[in-house]
Parts: sequence; structure tokens; C-alpha cells
Amino acid sequence: MIEKLDQKEYLSKVTEKKETVLIDFYASWCGPCKMYAPVLEKVSENAAIPFYKMDIDEAPEIAERLRIMSVPTIKIFQGGREAGSMTGVRSEADLRKFIESTVPVIR
Repeated sequence: MIEKLDQKEYLSKVTEKKETVLIDFYASWCGPCKMYAPVLEKVSENAAIPFYKMDIDEAPEIAERLRIMSVPTIKIFQGGREAGSMTGVRSEADLRKFIESTVPVIR
């Protein structure tokens, strides 16, 4: 299960840590986000990095600061800095390629 973050947890688990993490920015009203959730869950099961999710309506300041303009948006962070971003519903293969292409660059 992908852990849901609030604004405080975002600070402690993303901006203050040096590890690599993936965050799914979504909205509860977003149909495509609901369709994409099972893909993210499946990929997270064998991922080398932790996956988190954050509802943009519950964390509008963070969504604004990160310039989240549409959902779903997937971002990978390393040491609190954005290392990669992908917007929209993609296939499982595309998500895996995105992670594999982003993570080696930031290690």
C-alpha cells in the first residue's frame, strides 16, 4: 500500500531526507487518478524506492510550490530536490521506464 502524505510528512520524508522517493500527486475527484492507482500500487511492490501519494486539495501550498498543474503527476525526488516528473496516465511499462531512467541519474 502506498503511504499517503500530509504537509508535515512531506517535509520530514521528502525535503529533509537524502533518500530517493516517488510521489503521486492526485485528487480524490480525478477519474484518471483512480484508474492509475492500481498501476502505481503494482509497480511500488517491487520498487527500489519508496512510493508516496499526496492529495493536491489537502496540500495546496505544496502543489502550488511544485507547480502541479494537472493530475495525476508523478515526481521523483532525491535529497529533497525534484529529479524527474511525469504527468498523465501512462502504462505500467512507461512508469517503470521513467523510474529506471530517472533513478540511476541521481544516484
